[in-house]
Amino acid sequence: MPRVNLSDLGNYSGGGKYQKVNYLSLQNDGDTAQVHFLIDSEEDLNNCIYITHNCLLKSVPKLKYGVRVNCLREYSDPIDDCPLCAAGIKTGISCVIPVYNVDTEQVEFWVRGKKEASRLLRKLSKIKNFSSHLFEITRVGESGDQATDYEYDDLGVEEFDEVDVPEILGGPVLDKSADDMEYWLSEKDFPPEGDDDEDEEPVRRRPARKQKEEEPRRRRPSKYEEEDEDDEPLFDEDEEEPVRRKPTGGRKAKRRSVEDEF
Repeated sequence: MPRVNLSDLGNYSGGGKYQKVNYLSLQNDGDTAQVHFLIDSEEDLNNCIYITHNCLLKSVPKLKYGVRVNCLREYSDPIDDCPLCAAGIKTGISCVIPVYNVDTEQVEFWVRGKKEASRLLRKLSKIKNFSSHLFEITRVGESGDQATDYEYDDLGVEEFDEVDVPEILGGPVLDKSADDMEYWLSEKDFPPEGDDDEDEEPVRRRPARKQKEEEPRRRRPSKYEEEDEDDEPLFDEDEEEPVRRKPTGGRKAKRRSVEDEF
């Protein structure tokens, strides 16, 4: 359940197998990355927004911040509909945006909060074929600075190869049942999962237009997050074989909404 739309964000306050996830992270002041956002519409962006709980895992202590777990209830539902809510485990807004990082040549997830989601929505409303545009993201603020901001510089349309985008649920955001949550509350772990996972066909994306060839841009590799408060990684971030996707349409998914405050 809880994916949410930006228009509903104001209604919210804040042992098994785990898929490895690649995250985009800029840790230090002035760090940059050049990326294509693999979204093209407000619907696509809404499909990236989830209300989540952070759960530490006894079996994987090196996950400093635990894992993000999809909340089971809408904001108007009884609190008992979600065992983690009923137990007082606070919720947070996770905007998990897939990007194609031209530095690492792989799909990564840019995990931000409501503020960045709102900023991207404003850009989406002004730029057609959004995923075909190359953006340079620059961090403004030292590591640990609560006033850290990010600048988004549109470098124009640039072609990139077809890529597959992994699903958010089951990757950066775990999709657990009420029974799984009850198990975690007693064991501080989730029950083991089977090996017969059925992979869904990935959504494929390709930029809508090609840019005329020009000299390659200098790119600075991004780093993996470790310490930031609002975008800390919640999985083992060892590098893995890149996954691939195409930018064009939106991905269908069940979600929720999050209040538009701009």
